[in-house]
Amino acid sequence: LLRDVPLMANTNYLHRHECMDRLVTTLKNIDDKKGHILVTGKAGSGKTTAVSQALRTVISDGSCFHPYGAYWIHVGHIGEEKLVEVMRTLCLRLQMPSAEIPQKLHQIVASINRFLKRNRKMYLAVFIFDDVFNHRYFKHFQFASKAIIISREVDTELKSTHTIIKIPNFSYPEAIHIIDPQLDLNVLPDKSPTTTVKLDLYKSMYHLYQGLPLAIAIFSQIDIHSQHQWEHVKKMAEQQCHHDDPHSIQNNPINMLISCALCKLPQEYKELFKLLGAFRRTRIPISMISLLWNYPENKVFAKLQRLQRKALLTCDQQVDHTNTLRGYCFLNDTIMDYLQCLIDEDDHYSQTYNSTIKAFNTVLITNTQSKYGLQWYQHDDDGYFYQNIVDHALQASSFQVVEQLMTDIRWINAKVRACKTVWSLLFDLQAVHQHVRVQSTQEILNQFYQLLQQFGSLLTTDHVDFIQFLLNWVDKDNWISKKAHQIASKLQATSASVYFHL
Repeated sequence: LLRDVPLMANTNYLHRHECMDRLVTTLKNIDDKKGHILVTGKAGSGKTTAVSQALRTVISDGSCFHPYGAYWIHVGHIGEEKLVEVMRTLCLRLQMPSAEIPQKLHQIVASINRFLKRNRKMYLAVFIFDDVFNHRYFKHFQFASKAIIISREVDTELKSTHTIIKIPNFSYPEAIHIIDPQLDLNVLPDKSPTTTVKLDLYKSMYHLYQGLPLAIAIFSQIDIHSQHQWEHVKKMAEQQCHHDDPHSIQNNPINMLISCALCKLPQEYKELFKLLGAFRRTRIPISMISLLWNYPENKVFAKLQRLQRKALLTCDQQVDHTNTLRGYCFLNDTIMDYLQCLIDEDDHYSQTYNSTIKAFNTVLITNTQSKYGLQWYQHDDDGYFYQNIVDHALQASSFQVVEQLMTDIRWINAKVRACKTVWSLLFDLQAVHQHVRVQSTQEILNQFYQLLQQFGSLLTTDHVDFIQFLLNWVDKDNWISKKAHQIASKLQATSASVYFHL
Protein backbone atom coordinates (compact mmCIF):
# COMPACT_ATOMS: atom_id res chain seq x y z
CA LEU A 1 0.00 0.00 0.00
CA LEU A 2 2.95 2.36 0.60
CA ARG A 3 3.90 2.78 -3.06
CA ASP A 4 7.32 4.54 -3.18
CA VAL A 5 6.77 6.21 0.21
CA PRO A 6 10.31 7.34 1.17
CA LEU A 7 12.52 5.61 3.68
CA MET A 8 12.52 6.63 7.33
CA ALA A 9 15.74 7.23 9.22
CA ASN A 10 16.23 4.96 12.23
CA THR A 11 18.52 7.49 13.90
CA ASN A 12 18.23 11.19 14.75
CA TYR A 13 14.44 11.04 14.51
CA LEU A 14 12.26 12.85 17.02
CA HIS A 15 8.55 12.07 17.22
CA ARG A 16 6.96 15.52 17.30
CA HIS A 17 3.61 14.80 18.86
CA GLU A 18 1.75 18.05 18.18
CA CYS A 19 2.83 18.21 14.51
CA MET A 20 2.27 14.48 13.97
CA ASP A 21 -1.14 14.51 15.65
CA ARG A 22 -2.35 17.28 13.33
CA LEU A 23 -1.05 15.46 10.26
CA VAL A 24 -2.67 12.18 11.30
CA THR A 25 -5.99 13.90 12.08
CA THR A 26 -5.98 15.70 8.72
CA LEU A 27 -5.15 12.47 6.86
CA LYS A 28 -8.11 10.77 8.54
CA ASN A 29 -10.34 13.68 7.51
CA ILE A 30 -9.44 13.51 3.82
CA ASP A 31 -9.75 9.72 3.85
CA ASP A 32 -13.30 10.14 5.12
CA LYS A 33 -14.41 13.25 3.22
CA LYS A 34 -11.74 13.65 0.48
CA GLY A 35 -9.69 16.83 0.12
CA HIS A 36 -6.22 18.27 -0.46
CA ILE A 37 -3.45 19.01 2.04
CA LEU A 38 -0.54 21.42 1.46
CA VAL A 39 2.46 20.68 3.70
CA THR A 40 5.01 23.50 3.80
CA GLY A 41 8.24 24.34 5.57
CA LYS A 42 11.85 25.31 4.97
CA ALA A 43 14.30 23.05 3.15
CA GLY A 44 15.55 20.57 5.74
CA SER A 45 12.60 21.10 8.09
CA GLY A 46 11.48 17.48 7.77
CA LYS A 47 8.38 17.86 5.56
CA THR A 48 8.93 14.60 3.68
CA THR A 49 9.86 12.76 6.88
CA ALA A 50 6.76 13.99 8.69
CA VAL A 51 4.36 13.06 5.87
CA SER A 52 6.03 9.69 5.40
CA GLN A 53 5.80 8.90 9.10
CA ALA A 54 2.16 10.02 9.32
CA LEU A 55 1.20 7.93 6.28
CA ARG A 56 2.96 4.87 7.64
CA THR A 57 1.17 5.34 10.96
CA VAL A 58 -2.38 5.58 9.58
CA ILE A 59 -1.91 2.86 6.94
CA SER A 60 -0.11 0.36 9.17
CA ASP A 61 -2.74 0.59 11.93
CA GLY A 62 -5.50 0.13 9.35
CA SER A 63 -7.26 3.41 10.13
CA CYS A 64 -6.88 5.04 6.69
CA PHE A 65 -6.53 4.43 2.94
CA HIS A 66 -7.45 0.75 3.02
CA PRO A 67 -7.43 -1.11 0.72
CA TYR A 68 -6.44 1.59 -1.78
CA GLY A 69 -3.15 2.78 -0.31
CA ALA A 70 -0.86 5.65 -1.35
CA TYR A 71 1.00 6.70 -4.50
CA TRP A 72 4.09 8.83 -3.79
CA ILE A 73 5.27 10.98 -6.73
CA HIS A 74 8.51 12.95 -6.46
CA VAL A 75 8.23 16.09 -8.61
CA GLY A 76 11.19 18.29 -7.69
CA HIS A 77 12.55 21.38 -9.44
CA ILE A 78 11.67 20.44 -13.03
CA GLY A 79 10.41 22.01 -16.23
CA GLU A 80 7.09 21.20 -17.84
CA GLU A 81 8.66 18.72 -20.28
CA LYS A 82 9.97 16.66 -17.36
CA LEU A 83 6.60 16.96 -15.61
CA VAL A 84 5.05 15.30 -18.66
CA GLU A 85 7.38 12.33 -18.08
CA VAL A 86 6.48 12.25 -14.37
CA MET A 87 2.76 12.15 -15.19
CA ARG A 88 3.24 9.51 -17.89
CA THR A 89 5.11 7.38 -15.38
CA LEU A 90 2.18 7.76 -12.98
CA CYS A 91 -0.14 6.53 -15.76
CA LEU A 92 1.96 3.38 -16.01
CA ARG A 93 1.94 2.86 -12.26
CA LEU A 94 -1.85 3.09 -12.38
CA GLN A 95 -1.75 0.44 -15.14
CA MET A 96 -3.62 2.62 -17.57
CA PRO A 97 -3.90 1.18 -21.11
CA SER A 98 -1.17 2.63 -23.34
CA ALA A 99 -3.80 3.81 -25.83
CA GLU A 100 -5.17 6.14 -23.12
CA ILE A 101 -1.83 7.89 -22.47
CA PRO A 102 -1.56 11.01 -24.69
CA GLN A 103 1.50 13.20 -25.20
CA LYS A 104 0.46 16.66 -23.95
CA LEU A 105 0.31 17.49 -20.25
CA HIS A 106 -3.27 18.74 -20.05
CA GLN A 107 -4.43 15.71 -22.04
CA ILE A 108 -2.57 13.34 -19.72
CA VAL A 109 -4.16 14.95 -16.66
CA ALA A 110 -7.62 14.70 -18.22
CA SER A 111 -6.98 11.07 -19.14
CA ILE A 112 -5.91 10.21 -15.55
CA ASN A 113 -9.03 11.94 -14.25
CA ARG A 114 -11.31 9.86 -16.49
CA PHE A 115 -9.46 6.67 -15.67
CA LEU A 116 -9.68 7.19 -11.89
CA LYS A 117 -13.40 7.92 -12.03
CA ARG A 118 -13.92 4.59 -13.78
CA ASN A 119 -11.73 2.75 -11.25
CA ARG A 120 -12.99 3.35 -7.73
CA LYS A 121 -10.16 1.37 -6.14
CA MET A 122 -7.55 3.82 -7.43
CA TYR A 123 -9.82 6.89 -7.22
CA LEU A 124 -9.94 6.52 -3.43
CA ALA A 125 -6.16 6.19 -3.03
CA VAL A 126 -4.14 9.14 -1.68
CA PHE A 127 -1.62 10.79 -4.02
CA ILE A 128 1.42 12.56 -2.58
CA PHE A 129 3.29 15.08 -4.76
CA ASP A 130 6.61 15.71 -3.09
CA ASP A 131 8.94 18.71 -3.34
CA VAL A 132 6.86 20.76 -5.78
CA PHE A 133 8.78 23.95 -6.56
CA ASN A 134 6.50 25.45 -9.21
CA HIS A 135 3.08 26.48 -7.88
CA ARG A 136 1.71 26.54 -11.45
CA TYR A 137 1.88 22.73 -11.38
CA PHE A 138 -0.61 22.44 -8.51
CA LYS A 139 -3.54 22.66 -10.94
CA HIS A 140 -2.33 19.48 -12.66
CA PHE A 141 -2.87 17.48 -9.45
CA GLN A 142 -6.58 18.25 -9.13
CA PHE A 143 -7.50 14.82 -10.56
CA ALA A 144 -6.75 13.28 -7.14
CA SER A 145 -9.74 13.20 -4.80
CA LYS A 146 -7.28 12.80 -1.90
CA ALA A 147 -3.94 14.55 -2.28
CA ILE A 148 -0.97 15.82 -0.32
CA ILE A 149 1.31 18.43 -1.89
CA ILE A 150 4.68 19.05 -0.24
CA SER A 151 6.23 22.42 -1.07
CA ARG A 152 8.59 24.92 0.51
CA GLU A 153 6.33 27.94 0.05
CA VAL A 154 2.63 28.68 0.51
CA ASP A 155 0.54 29.88 -2.42
CA THR A 156 -2.02 32.19 -0.79
CA GLU A 157 -4.58 31.30 -3.45
CA LEU A 158 -4.65 27.72 -2.13
CA LYS A 159 -5.80 28.62 1.37
CA SER A 160 -9.46 28.25 0.42
CA THR A 161 -9.03 24.87 -1.29
CA HIS A 162 -6.29 23.18 0.76
CA THR A 163 -5.71 22.40 4.42
CA ILE A 164 -2.32 24.00 5.05
CA ILE A 165 0.07 22.43 7.55
CA LYS A 166 3.39 24.12 8.23
CA ILE A 167 6.19 21.92 9.57
CA PRO A 168 7.98 24.05 12.17
CA ASN A 169 11.65 23.94 13.02
CA PHE A 170 12.73 22.38 16.33
CA SER A 171 12.11 24.22 19.56
CA TYR A 172 15.20 24.63 21.73
CA PRO A 173 14.26 21.70 24.04
CA GLU A 174 13.62 19.48 21.00
CA ALA A 175 17.01 20.42 19.54
CA ILE A 176 18.76 19.65 22.83
CA HIS A 177 17.03 16.26 22.97
CA ILE A 178 18.60 15.42 19.58
CA ILE A 179 22.03 16.95 20.27
CA ASP A 180 22.53 15.67 23.80
CA PRO A 181 19.80 13.21 24.94
CA GLN A 182 21.38 12.87 28.40
CA LEU A 183 21.10 16.59 29.09
CA ASP A 184 17.86 17.46 30.90
CA LEU A 185 17.15 21.20 30.74
CA ASN A 186 14.65 20.84 33.58
CA VAL A 187 17.22 19.38 35.99
CA LEU A 188 20.24 21.70 36.07
CA PRO A 189 20.62 22.71 39.75
CA ASP A 190 24.36 23.34 39.56
CA LYS A 191 25.75 24.21 36.15
CA SER A 192 29.25 22.80 36.04
CA PRO A 193 31.82 24.59 33.84
CA THR A 194 31.60 21.72 31.33
CA THR A 195 27.82 21.93 31.14
CA THR A 196 27.95 25.72 30.80
CA VAL A 197 30.41 25.48 27.91
CA LYS A 198 28.24 22.92 26.15
CA LEU A 199 25.05 24.94 26.63
CA ASP A 200 26.73 28.07 25.28
CA LEU A 201 27.70 26.16 22.15
CA TYR A 202 24.29 24.54 21.78
CA LYS A 203 22.51 27.88 22.09
CA SER A 204 24.73 29.53 19.49
CA MET A 205 24.22 26.58 17.11
CA TYR A 206 20.47 26.61 17.68
CA HIS A 207 20.21 30.30 16.85
CA LEU A 208 22.58 30.02 13.87
CA TYR A 209 20.45 27.31 12.27
CA GLN A 210 17.13 28.51 13.73
CA GLY A 211 16.36 24.99 14.92
CA LEU A 212 16.40 23.51 11.38
CA PRO A 213 15.92 19.75 11.97
CA LEU A 214 18.42 18.62 9.31
CA ALA A 215 21.11 20.93 10.69
CA ILE A 216 20.45 19.83 14.27
CA ALA A 217 20.61 16.14 13.27
CA ILE A 218 23.94 16.60 11.45
CA PHE A 219 25.45 18.68 14.25
CA SER A 220 24.45 16.07 16.83
CA GLN A 221 26.70 13.52 15.08
CA ILE A 222 29.83 15.68 14.72
CA ASP A 223 30.75 15.13 18.39
CA ILE A 224 31.57 18.74 19.33
CA HIS A 225 31.05 20.02 22.85
CA SER A 226 32.68 23.46 22.98
CA GLN A 227 33.00 26.60 20.90
CA HIS A 228 36.75 25.99 20.67
CA GLN A 229 36.19 22.53 19.14
CA TRP A 230 33.64 23.97 16.72
CA GLU A 231 36.06 26.67 15.49
CA HIS A 232 38.77 24.03 15.07
CA VAL A 233 36.52 21.79 12.93
CA LYS A 234 35.36 24.76 10.86
CA LYS A 235 38.97 25.68 10.15
CA MET A 236 39.73 22.09 9.10
CA ALA A 237 36.72 22.08 6.76
CA GLU A 238 37.79 25.38 5.17
CA GLN A 239 41.33 24.11 4.63
CA GLN A 240 40.08 20.95 2.93
CA CYS A 241 37.92 22.92 0.47
CA HIS A 242 39.59 24.12 -2.69
CA HIS A 243 39.86 27.85 -3.31
CA ASP A 244 37.27 27.60 -6.10
CA ASP A 245 34.80 25.58 -4.01
CA PRO A 246 31.35 26.38 -5.48
CA HIS A 247 29.70 25.77 -2.11
CA SER A 248 31.18 28.97 -0.63
CA ILE A 249 30.95 27.30 2.75
CA GLN A 250 32.11 30.37 4.65
CA ASN A 251 28.94 32.19 3.54
CA ASN A 252 26.52 29.26 3.77
CA PRO A 253 25.98 27.89 7.30
CA ILE A 254 24.29 24.63 6.26
CA ASN A 255 27.03 23.86 3.72
CA MET A 256 29.62 24.64 6.37
CA LEU A 257 27.92 22.14 8.66
CA ILE A 258 27.88 19.40 6.00
CA SER A 259 31.56 20.10 5.26
CA CYS A 260 32.35 19.79 8.96
CA ALA A 261 30.50 16.46 9.16
CA LEU A 262 32.54 15.17 6.20
CA CYS A 263 35.70 16.52 7.76
CA LYS A 264 35.25 14.07 10.65
CA LEU A 265 35.01 11.06 8.31
CA PRO A 266 37.86 8.97 6.84
CA GLN A 267 39.00 10.18 3.42
CA GLU A 268 37.49 7.16 1.64
CA TYR A 269 34.03 7.96 2.99
CA LYS A 270 34.33 11.61 1.97
CA GLU A 271 35.12 10.65 -1.61
CA LEU A 272 32.40 7.99 -1.80
CA PHE A 273 29.79 10.33 -0.34
CA LYS A 274 30.62 13.13 -2.77
CA LEU A 275 30.23 10.72 -5.70
CA LEU A 276 26.54 10.33 -4.80
CA GLY A 277 26.03 13.79 -6.30
CA ALA A 278 26.00 12.08 -9.70
CA PHE A 279 22.50 10.70 -9.08
CA ARG A 280 19.09 12.21 -9.70
CA ARG A 281 16.90 13.40 -6.84
CA THR A 282 14.99 10.21 -6.23
CA ARG A 283 15.49 7.05 -4.21
CA ILE A 284 18.73 5.46 -5.42
CA PRO A 285 18.98 1.66 -5.72
CA ILE A 286 22.05 0.25 -4.01
CA SER A 287 22.72 -1.65 -7.25
CA MET A 288 23.45 1.75 -8.84
CA ILE A 289 25.69 2.87 -6.00
CA SER A 290 27.51 -0.45 -6.32
CA LEU A 291 28.30 0.48 -9.94
CA LEU A 292 29.41 3.99 -8.99
CA TRP A 293 31.57 2.98 -6.03
CA ASN A 294 32.76 -0.27 -7.63
CA TYR A 295 32.01 -2.25 -4.47
CA PRO A 296 29.78 -5.31 -3.95
CA GLU A 297 26.31 -4.44 -2.66
CA ASN A 298 26.85 -5.80 0.86
CA LYS A 299 29.88 -3.50 1.34
CA VAL A 300 27.95 -0.58 -0.15
CA PHE A 301 25.11 -1.09 2.32
CA ALA A 302 27.53 -1.22 5.27
CA LYS A 303 29.19 2.04 4.21
CA LEU A 304 25.84 3.72 3.66
CA GLN A 305 24.78 2.73 7.17
CA ARG A 306 27.81 4.53 8.59
CA LEU A 307 26.92 7.66 6.60
CA GLN A 308 23.33 7.30 7.85
CA ARG A 309 24.58 7.37 11.43
CA LYS A 310 26.09 10.77 10.56
CA ALA A 311 22.62 11.97 9.44
CA LEU A 312 23.88 12.54 5.88
CA LEU A 313 21.47 10.09 4.20
CA THR A 314 18.93 7.33 4.78
CA CYS A 315 19.25 3.72 3.63
CA ASP A 316 16.99 0.71 4.00
CA GLN A 317 15.41 -2.16 2.11
CA GLN A 318 12.02 -2.00 0.40
CA VAL A 319 9.98 -4.22 -1.91
CA ASP A 320 10.26 -2.74 -5.42
CA HIS A 321 7.94 -2.66 -8.46
CA THR A 322 8.93 -6.24 -9.38
CA ASN A 323 8.11 -7.50 -5.85
CA THR A 324 11.84 -7.86 -5.14
CA LEU A 325 13.39 -6.82 -1.81
CA ARG A 326 15.94 -4.20 -2.82
CA GLY A 327 18.23 -1.81 -0.94
CA TYR A 328 17.77 1.94 -1.46
CA CYS A 329 19.43 5.18 -0.45
CA PHE A 330 17.63 8.51 -0.05
CA LEU A 331 19.34 11.92 0.08
CA ASN A 332 17.66 15.07 1.40
CA ASP A 333 17.35 17.85 -1.21
CA THR A 334 19.55 20.15 0.87
CA ILE A 335 22.28 17.49 0.85
CA MET A 336 21.83 17.07 -2.92
CA ASP A 337 22.15 20.85 -3.34
CA TYR A 338 25.49 20.60 -1.57
CA LEU A 339 26.67 17.61 -3.60
CA GLN A 340 25.55 18.96 -6.95
CA CYS A 341 26.97 22.42 -6.31
CA LEU A 342 23.61 24.10 -6.91
CA ILE A 343 23.86 23.42 -10.65
CA ASP A 344 20.74 24.28 -12.63
CA GLU A 345 19.43 21.08 -14.21
CA ASP A 346 18.67 23.02 -17.40
CA ASP A 347 22.43 23.51 -17.95
CA HIS A 348 23.33 19.82 -17.80
CA TYR A 349 24.74 19.67 -21.30
CA SER A 350 26.00 23.21 -21.77
CA GLN A 351 29.63 24.22 -22.30
CA THR A 352 29.76 25.58 -18.75
CA TYR A 353 28.54 22.42 -17.10
CA ASN A 354 30.30 21.81 -13.82
CA SER A 355 33.45 19.72 -14.28
CA THR A 356 33.01 17.94 -10.94
CA ILE A 357 29.55 16.63 -11.83
CA LYS A 358 30.91 15.57 -15.20
CA ALA A 359 33.71 13.70 -13.46
CA PHE A 360 31.27 11.92 -11.12
CA ASN A 361 29.17 10.75 -14.07
CA THR A 362 32.29 9.66 -15.92
CA VAL A 363 33.13 7.35 -13.02
CA LEU A 364 29.64 5.80 -13.20
CA ILE A 365 29.80 5.28 -16.97
CA THR A 366 33.37 3.92 -16.88
CA ASN A 367 32.51 1.40 -14.14
CA THR A 368 29.37 0.32 -16.03
CA GLN A 369 31.47 -0.27 -19.16
CA SER A 370 33.97 -2.32 -17.15
CA LYS A 371 31.21 -4.53 -15.78
CA TYR A 372 29.05 -5.03 -18.87
CA GLY A 373 31.24 -4.22 -21.88
CA LEU A 374 28.76 -3.88 -24.76
CA GLN A 375 25.99 -5.79 -22.96
CA TRP A 376 24.42 -3.12 -20.76
CA TYR A 377 21.04 -4.82 -21.21
CA GLN A 378 22.22 -7.42 -18.67
CA HIS A 379 21.70 -4.96 -15.79
CA ASP A 380 18.80 -5.79 -13.49
CA ASP A 381 15.63 -3.70 -13.74
CA ASP A 382 16.16 -1.72 -10.53
CA GLY A 383 13.77 1.11 -11.42
CA TYR A 384 16.60 3.58 -12.06
CA PHE A 385 19.21 2.25 -14.53
CA TYR A 386 17.15 2.08 -17.73
CA GLN A 387 15.29 5.27 -16.88
CA ASN A 388 18.39 7.44 -16.30
CA ILE A 389 21.65 5.93 -17.59
CA VAL A 390 21.49 7.73 -20.96
CA ASP A 391 21.14 11.04 -19.09
CA HIS A 392 24.19 10.13 -16.98
CA ALA A 393 26.19 9.29 -20.10
CA LEU A 394 25.28 12.67 -21.62
CA GLN A 395 26.35 14.44 -18.43
CA ALA A 396 29.67 12.59 -18.69
CA SER A 397 29.97 13.66 -22.36
CA SER A 398 30.29 9.95 -23.19
CA PHE A 399 28.67 10.42 -26.57
CA GLN A 400 30.20 7.27 -28.04
CA VAL A 401 28.56 5.21 -25.29
CA VAL A 402 25.24 6.94 -25.92
CA GLU A 403 25.41 6.18 -29.65
CA GLN A 404 26.20 2.54 -28.85
CA LEU A 405 23.20 2.23 -26.52
CA MET A 406 20.68 3.99 -28.72
CA THR A 407 21.53 1.80 -31.72
CA ASP A 408 21.59 -1.48 -29.76
CA ILE A 409 18.24 -3.25 -30.28
CA ARG A 410 18.74 -5.54 -27.26
CA TRP A 411 19.44 -2.60 -24.95
CA ILE A 412 16.46 -0.68 -26.33
CA ASN A 413 14.31 -3.77 -25.77
CA ALA A 414 15.47 -3.99 -22.13
CA LYS A 415 14.82 -0.25 -21.63
CA VAL A 416 11.31 -0.35 -23.10
CA ARG A 417 10.47 -3.41 -20.99
CA ALA A 418 11.74 -1.72 -17.83
CA CYS A 419 10.01 1.60 -18.52
CA LYS A 420 6.87 -0.11 -19.94
CA THR A 421 6.50 2.78 -22.38
CA VAL A 422 8.10 4.21 -25.50
CA TRP A 423 7.89 7.78 -24.21
CA SER A 424 11.10 7.55 -22.18
CA LEU A 425 12.88 6.16 -25.25
CA LEU A 426 11.55 8.98 -27.43
CA PHE A 427 12.77 11.52 -24.88
CA ASP A 428 16.25 9.92 -24.90
CA LEU A 429 16.34 9.89 -28.71
CA GLN A 430 15.56 13.61 -28.78
CA ALA A 431 18.26 14.38 -26.20
CA VAL A 432 20.87 12.22 -27.92
CA HIS A 433 20.28 13.36 -31.49
CA GLN A 434 21.86 16.81 -31.02
CA HIS A 435 25.15 15.26 -29.84
CA VAL A 436 25.56 12.71 -32.64
CA ARG A 437 28.04 13.72 -35.35
CA VAL A 438 28.19 10.53 -37.44
CA GLN A 439 25.66 10.71 -40.27
CA SER A 440 24.99 6.96 -40.35
CA THR A 441 24.16 7.00 -36.63
CA GLN A 442 21.88 10.01 -37.12
CA GLU A 443 20.00 8.08 -39.77
CA ILE A 444 19.54 5.09 -37.44
CA LEU A 445 18.22 7.31 -34.65
CA ASN A 446 15.85 9.05 -37.06
CA GLN A 447 14.49 5.70 -38.25
CA PHE A 448 13.83 4.57 -34.67
CA TYR A 449 12.25 7.90 -33.76
CA GLN A 450 9.92 7.97 -36.79
CA LEU A 451 8.97 4.33 -36.24
CA LEU A 452 8.07 4.96 -32.58
CA GLN A 453 6.17 8.13 -33.40
CA GLN A 454 4.10 6.24 -35.95
CA PHE A 455 3.52 2.89 -34.21
CA GLY A 456 4.69 3.39 -30.59
CA SER A 457 1.18 3.51 -29.16
CA LEU A 458 0.74 -0.12 -30.28
CA LEU A 459 3.30 -1.31 -27.72
CA THR A 460 1.20 -2.61 -24.82
CA THR A 461 2.28 -1.88 -21.27
CA ASP A 462 1.62 -5.43 -20.06
CA HIS A 463 3.81 -7.23 -22.60
CA VAL A 464 6.26 -4.69 -23.93
CA ASP A 465 8.73 -6.30 -26.33
CA PHE A 466 10.63 -4.03 -28.70
CA ILE A 467 12.01 -6.92 -30.75
CA GLN A 468 8.53 -8.28 -31.46
CA PHE A 469 7.44 -4.72 -32.23
CA LEU A 470 10.17 -4.43 -34.89
CA LEU A 471 9.22 -7.79 -36.39
CA ASN A 472 5.61 -6.62 -36.63
CA TRP A 473 6.03 -3.14 -38.06
CA VAL A 474 9.36 -2.78 -39.90
CA ASP A 475 9.65 -3.74 -43.56
CA LYS A 476 11.37 -7.11 -43.85
CA ASP A 477 14.01 -5.73 -46.24
CA ASN A 478 15.04 -3.05 -43.77
CA TRP A 479 18.30 -3.67 -41.85
CA ILE A 480 16.46 -3.05 -38.56
CA SER A 481 14.07 -5.91 -39.26
CA LYS A 482 16.95 -8.19 -40.24
CA LYS A 483 18.84 -7.37 -37.03
CA ALA A 484 15.70 -7.93 -34.93
CA HIS A 485 15.19 -11.27 -36.72
CA GLN A 486 18.75 -12.38 -35.82
CA ILE A 487 18.31 -11.48 -32.15
CA ALA A 488 14.87 -13.10 -31.95
CA SER A 489 16.19 -16.31 -33.53
CA LYS A 490 18.99 -16.54 -30.93
CA LEU A 491 16.62 -15.89 -28.04
CA GLN A 492 14.08 -18.37 -29.33
CA ALA A 493 16.79 -21.01 -29.83
CA THR A 494 17.65 -20.75 -26.12
CA SER A 495 13.95 -20.76 -25.14
CA ALA A 496 14.39 -17.27 -23.66
CA SER A 497 11.43 -15.94 -25.65
CA VAL A 498 8.94 -16.92 -28.33
CA TYR A 499 8.53 -14.64 -31.33
CA PHE A 500 6.05 -14.52 -34.21
CA HIS A 501 6.82 -13.76 -37.87
CA LEU A 502 10.13 -15.64 -37.73
